[in-house]
Amino acid sequence: LLFNGETSVDIPVGEEVVSDPVAFSFVFGDDLAVSYHVVGESGPMTWHAVSFGLNFVGLPMVGDLTGDPTGAGFIAQPTVGWFFLSGVDVYRPESKGSVVAVGDSITDGAYQIPESNTRWPDFLAQRFAAENIDMGVLNEGINSNKVTGEGGPSQGPSLINRFQRDVLDRPGVRSVVLFEGTNDLGANVDAETIYAALMDLVSQAKAQDLCVVLGTIPPRDGPIGDWNQEEKEPQRRALNALIRATKGINGIADFDVALASPTDPNFPNPLLYTPDLLHPNSLGFQAMAAAVPVDALVPAEDGVCANGS
Repeated sequence: LLFNGETSVDIPVGEEVVSDPVAFSFVFGDDLAVSYHVVGESGPMTWHAVSFGLNFVGLPMVGDLTGDPTGAGFIAQPTVGWFFLSGVDVYRPESKGSVVAVGDSITDGAYQIPESNTRWPDFLAQRFAAENIDMGVLNEGINSNKVTGEGGPSQGPSLINRFQRDVLDRPGVRSVVLFEGTNDLGANVDAETIYAALMDLVSQAKAQDLCVVLGTIPPRDGPIGDWNQEEKEPQRRALNALIRATKGINGIADFDVALASPTDPNFPNPLLYTPDLLHPNSLGFQAMAAAVPVDALVPAEDGVCANGS
């Protein structure tokens, strides 16, 4: 990769850089490896803490390994975090653009088998491919992220504060699946406050002429996030009622219904969840992708969304 024709680049603190384009061939579903070499001490690194996609770090003092086609020098230190690199833009003029799936650890793909590509946005991308819809899917989920509150170093800024960067400014974005709020509920934020923040984000997306699908909040149980059914479950149901009644959006992804127990809709279906009863397993992620109204995300020539022009 080159940066303005140069083989290296210095990234200013708090800024980002984009490389020059490079031409290469790939097919749908290919994994892409990007190798880079840091000269000297890196200092604090930007990172995506728990992507559940394997990355590898070379051992100290071994030098530049980016030209090694085997990758053998990297395997000593695997990690599920991504460092520095935040995305790859694909120039595809015949495409109808991209859908951004924005959310928390459920969108991030928590506890999926690394390298299996079984997050729900991965399954959504497979649906697009199977239905010959030429759109990309961008995963902008962050572990433990909240709509309204700031998190720790691995949890990212609130969705309110990252929405411009992670959704509106993404190249080629035409649509967004907006699915977040369970961590706010766990932190005792009431349904009305969360919904008001979501509506602010919907307004921002609509101002940029994007198609918008809102996701309902699935049921949960267990000790993670101090989830008390008696206190917090009514707020979850209240938030979902507000989401389902929303006017002026393009569709609802009813993840609540998709993941609920068949015997009690206020509790998770254990067959679709990991043991923590918060994060879906791969079957749950498939059910989530199936619950997304694809037509609502596709521009009007092939779908029903009149926005995204």
